This record gives sequence, structure tokens and C-alpha cells, in this order.
Amino acid sequence: MKGSDTALIGCAWYSRNQWALLKASSVDSEHLKSTYDEWLRYAAESFEKLKQEGCNVCKVEIDVEDLIEWCRSKMVPLDGAARSQYAAEMARIQDTE
Repeated sequence: MKGSDTALIGCAWYSRNQWALLKASSVDSEHLKSTYDEWLRYAAESFEKLKQEGCNVCKVEIDVEDLIEWCRSKMVPLDGAARSQYAAEMARIQDTE
């Protein structure tokens, strides 16, 4: 990833044991898949599609409690936009390590 000319895309990756917390904490939980298994299938397919299209994509393991705290510190609701922005920021941090 480092040194790539292609913009890095961070793909949020959640753990099974934090899925319920993510759903309960998101203001737009109706937009999330109903179950972790549904989400995982969708996320894996989306990730592979982006890779096949030549995108510079990486999985970003998200700690939902850290995401909640980040939203509080930014004073933004935990919604799709916040999840995307947080994943992008975490991808940039991972990329520089």
C-alpha cells in the first residue's frame, strides 16, 4: 500500500462479537444488514469487487467502542457517513505505519 499512486480505500471490517453493539449504536441501523453473516457476505463480495476493479483497498478492523468515542469527539451521529469517514481515517493511519 505504501507509496501507491492509487487512492487508498478503507473497507470497514467488524467482528461478530461487536455487531450487536454497532447495530444498537448506529442511528441508521435500518440501513445495516440484519445479521452479521449477511453483512459479512456483502462486505466480502464488495471488497473482492473493488480489488478486481483495480482499487487500492484494505480491510480496516473497527473497534466499535473506539468508533463510538470518535463520533462523540467529532460530535457527529454514528451513521453511514461517520462509519465511512472513520474507516478512511483508520486506513490512512494503517498505511503510514
